[in-house]
Amino acid sequence: MQCRWIGQRMCLQFFLSSKEIDIKNALEALIQHEENQKQVSKEVVEKMIDSWIAGFKFNQPSKFFLDTDYNDHNLLCIIQSERNFFLETLTHFGLPKGYMSGEGHWHDWEKKKLEELRAA
Repeated sequence: MQCRWIGQRMCLQFFLSSKEIDIKNALEALIQHEENQKQVSKEVVEKMIDSWIAGFKFNQPSKFFLDTDYNDHNLLCIIQSERNFFLETLTHFGLPKGYMSGEGHWHDWEKKKLEELRAA
């Protein structure tokens, strides 16, 4: 089961749960200070994500599956990077597809922030 997509996502969830405090602290450091918010870029976020998932490895089918005629069409090998798998998994929890390329709410985030400041 761990080699299936759902199992892989569950393993990623458990892996990240063990780093929950560090992840929340890193995000809070960005959110709390406006100077830090200005430094956020795609590259900065990618490095953060890579640090969170450092050490996570996909569960691949064991030698048992190679030595037998086991045929499970749901058993897939993961060929994407850990970062892409992480981002794809987050789409199941509401992250827009293409988020790292500016899709979703980020495309006009700065404009909305300025409008809020003017209104205040």
